[in-house]
Formats: sequence, C-alpha cells, structure tokens
Amino acid sequence: MKKLIFLMATFYLIQAFASNPGLAALPLSLYLKETLRLTATEVANFQIVVFLPWIIKPFWGGIFDSFTLFNYQFKSYFILFYAMTVGLFIWLSGLETYDVSILTWAALLISTCIACADVLTDRLMILQGQKSHQTAILQSAQWAALGLGSAAIVYLGGHLAALHNLSLTFLLSAIMPLAGVLVSFVVLQEEKVAKPPTTSATHQLLWQILQSKQFWLITSFIAWIGLSPTPPVLFYERDYLRLSELEVGTLQALESLAMGLGAIGFGMVTRNIQALRLWQWTVGFSILASLVRMLLHDTQSAPLVHVCSGLLGIFATLGTLEVIARACPVGLEATTYTLLISVSNLTRGLGLAEGAWLYDRGMELSMIALVGALTASLGWFLIPLMRQELP
Repeated sequence: MKKLIFLMATFYLIQAFASNPGLAALPLSLYLKETLRLTATEVANFQIVVFLPWIIKPFWGGIFDSFTLFNYQFKSYFILFYAMTVGLFIWLSGLETYDVSILTWAALLISTCIACADVLTDRLMILQGQKSHQTAILQSAQWAALGLGSAAIVYLGGHLAALHNLSLTFLLSAIMPLAGVLVSFVVLQEEKVAKPPTTSATHQLLWQILQSKQFWLITSFIAWIGLSPTPPVLFYERDYLRLSELEVGTLQALESLAMGLGAIGFGMVTRNIQALRLWQWTVGFSILASLVRMLLHDTQSAPLVHVCSGLLGIFATLGTLEVIARACPVGLEATTYTLLISVSNLTRGLGLAEGAWLYDRGMELSMIALVGALTASLGWFLIPLMRQELP
C-alpha cells in the first residue's frame, strides 16, 4: 500500500507540474492577457479548448480498459505519455516567438498526454483501492500531492511570470514528466498480461451502466454543481486590485496549500462515511466556496478568500470523486470513472465560461459568485431522489 500511495502522489504531482494547473499556467495566462491582449472570455475559450482531452476522458478510459501496450496495462502507457510531454515542452522552449495558434495546439497535445496519464492513474487507484476499501485514502494522497505540489508550482510560476520568459518556463516544465518516465520504469511493478482484455463484455457492461438510474442521478448531480458560474478571479485581481505577478502567484499558492491540507483532512475523516452524506457535503461546500468569493474586495481580504476557497473547494471535489469511485463496477473502472469525471470537467469548464462572459459584460465579481452559490444550492433537490439509489 505504501508503494501505491507513493505512485498516486507522484503521478498527481507530475500532473500538477505539467498541466493541471502546470508550472506554465500563470505565465501563460498573463501572456495571453497582457501580451496577446485576449479578453477574459477569449482566455476562458482558450482554456476550454486545451481542457478538451479531460472532457473526453471516457474515450481514453475505453481504450485502456480494452487494450494493452506491449502486454502492459499501465507501465508502457505511462512511459509513452510522459516521454511525449517532455518532447513537447523541449520543443516549445526552443521557439523564439509564440502566437495563439502555436500555444493552443501545443498546450492541447500536452494536455492530452497528461489527461491520459491521469486516466491510467485513476484506473490503477480504483483497481487496487476497491480491493482493500481504501479509495478514500488513495484519492486523498492524489489530491494532497496535487494541492501541495501546486502551491509550490504556482508560487514559482509567479516568479517566472515576472521574468516574462516563456521559453525558460517551458524548459523547466519538462523536469517532472522526465521524472515520471523514470518512476514508471523503475518503481511501477507490473506483470505482463498474456491476453488483452476482450471488448464484448466491456460493451455489455457499459450498456448496463447507461441503463442504470443511479448512473443518471449521479450524472445529473455532477452536471448541475459544475454549471455554477465561476468568476474570473485572475482578471479581477489584475484589473482592479492591481496585484503583481508575484502577488497573484503567492495567493494561488496559498489556495493550493489549503487544498493539499484539506485533502489530507478529507482522507482522515471520510473513510467510512456514507455516500448520501458525501453528496450533502458536496452541495454545502460548493455553496460556501462560491459565497466566500463575495468577500474578495481588497488586498487584505484576498489571502483569506483564497485559503477558504481552496479548503472548501477540495472537500466538495473529493466528496464527489469518492462517491464516483465507490460506484465504479469491476471490469469497467476507467471508463465509468472517466465518464463521470468528464461530465464534471465539461460542466465546470462551462461554469468558467459563464463567469467570464458575465464579467466581460459588467457584472460584479461578488454578484457572479452569488449566482454560482444559488445555482449550486439547487443540487439539494436531487439528494432525496438518490436516497435509495446511492451505494
């Protein structure tokens, strides 16, 4: 179990470093905003396009559930995707100029590699976690690494943004994916599979899932929570609070640190909690995470808002993920998990786009946050329907 926890934490740390959010996230966002002069809506659209591989994760999950690579279910795939990520970052670092087209395609390909590695990580988590009833612990390890790693990454990203040197940022971004190649080769122990999994049983099981009332209730709930408008905090902090790149990076680091610590706390208190209570937590913490953004009005309130957003947000997120993990059937772990996660990713992306659209049309940040809280609160009406359906 210790080795598995190490792998979960390592793979999610690589994800944080490379693409989610990524060392280049803040420097790139500010480059799009202030060098290429994109609006909040245009930046949100760029992010949605780059996020597409995370939205179609069921496609990757279906591949990994059905096919091996060189008779390995995990090892060969991890090495391939991390090696491709390293190559793309090194190629980007050698360019002299950047435009929206180049950045979009390169970021999309990197996002695809990291999204595929994420699907493989989650499949490994469910396969091993369901056997020992430790999915909550493993997911907490994943998100603690993501949060704590992101804290250091976005803080460093603020310093890199101040240097206005994307080439250096991309070069440094290749370090952790390279480490992923080594860890996958040395630490990940896996026996070869003599015969690839058949697809006929997989398709039959998927059809049964799609006919399940439980599946559609969970899907509806996830979608509704995700569609809550999210205000573009970065634009507000730069345009109205006049924060520097270093200050923005520090605030994002505080939020990520709170996420990491919250993830550890989640794993400690929710190991045996019932699924229905997890959904109630998800709604409650989603509402609070939106409402706390209404307090962002000056440089003094910003640190508290970011810390509370990180802490409340991670409890809402992990509550959702734990119920999803418990609901995944044996034999279709990656497909089911990624299908539900993709619904969350798609609707959250739309929520970001909604918030950016409202912001560009003059709505105040506090009002966007209030609309988001009110939208999330309607998720309470789905909970009674789930009482007899959730695992």
